[in-house]
Amino acid sequence: MMRSHKFLRTLFIFALAMIIANPILYRRGILANWQPGMDVVDTVFVNNVDVYLSISIGLTVAVTLIGLGQTIKPLLRLLRNRYGSHRIATGNPSGQRP
Repeated sequence: MMRSHKFLRTLFIFALAMIIANPILYRRGILANWQPGMDVVDTVFVNNVDVYLSISIGLTVAVTLIGLGQTIKPLLRLLRNRYGSHRIATGNPSGQRP
């Protein structure tokens, strides 16, 4: 029962944020495809394409890059500790300096 309350609260906050943000975005010319008199379904679709899709893609790319960075950094540290930093940096399998 508690999860449904959190979901409904999140949904309410999101809807309230859209009610506040959409007029501001329209006045600034960001919601270019919205026209007065559009019904709710068309409005949500057009606004998602105009703004919120771009925001979602940007956030997805940012989270992906952060995740990859958090994964690659320990992996490189592990490889350096295991094989030595000179072998990894130069690609020299013997580990000896030329």
